[in-house]
Amino acid sequence: MYLGRISILRKERKLRQVDLASLLHTTQEQYSRYECGDRQLPLHHLATLANFNRVSADYIVELTGERKPYRPKEASAEASASPLLALRRERGLTQAQVGKMLGILRNQYGRYDAGERPIPLKHLIALAKFYKAPADYMLGLTDEREPHERTIWVSPSDEMR
Repeated sequence: MYLGRISILRKERKLRQVDLASLLHTTQEQYSRYECGDRQLPLHHLATLANFNRVSADYIVELTGERKPYRPKEASAEASASPLLALRRERGLTQAQVGKMLGILRNQYGRYDAGERPIPLKHLIALAKFYKAPADYMLGLTDEREPHERTIWVSPSDEMR
């Protein structure tokens, strides 16, 4: 998946690929693969780059043209359900229904739902569009559940093709 905005953000700050590779604790070659779309950017790297560049993850993955980051998640003593689980339950959907929409098995989606396995970036983007919720919320970076106004929504089935 090509993420042209990580290259744009890097160049705006006059940084080299090796500088951001160091930030992400990876190699310049690996970072270059993320910029070119040859390798999928792991979600923890997406979160790091969003925080480092002071933009939202939604901006990096081109769900919005708004650079402004969401308000950071407030620390809470209470353990809450995963954002994916909460969004699914609020809409009365089963894991099988969401898995089918993503083109994956119910038990595979169940691992994402339970937080047992990180969700792939392409599925995170599809779910952000489907739920009309910020990717930042689903990543646990913010408590804000309403996306920025200029968010562009496309059908998840279009994205998955």
